[in-house]
Amino acid sequence: MNKKWKKIKDQLLKLQLPQEDIDPLTFLSPPEWHVENYKGKEILVVAEEIPKYNGSICLVIDLDGKVYRAISPMYEIYQYCSNSFEQFLLISSKYWSIYHECDLESSEQREKAFRNYVQGVDPTALTDEHNMWSVYAEEMGYGY
Repeated sequence: MNKKWKKIKDQLLKLQLPQEDIDPLTFLSPPEWHVENYKGKEILVVAEEIPKYNGSICLVIDLDGKVYRAISPMYEIYQYCSNSFEQFLLISSKYWSIYHECDLESSEQREKAFRNYVQGVDPTALTDEHNMWSVYAEEMGYGY
């Protein structure tokens, strides 16, 4: 295992994991985090749809700290999430607060508020319509 993982894990341990999972992901406790290989590069698995299940969606972090979604057991990365786990957590917290917010009258208002927030926290999270938070924002606008 790369020595840089200790530094990354130490940084992650200082962050507060969300109280709610991000459907379909369940956050793993720090002792359950595990390093896997994807195309010869190490990634840290911090959340899984169904832990240790083939075809499960996972949340992974690369050695640069970027966050992605991947599919186990090959841990094939298929979707960008954010530039850092800290930004991912900030966005996910805001996602839930806006998702449950009753003050906004329409789904479109929720989507706009969410996109504006994400843009301020991590503009890279919305650079592609297939990025996780772009998809979640669009679904929010449709009322999902």
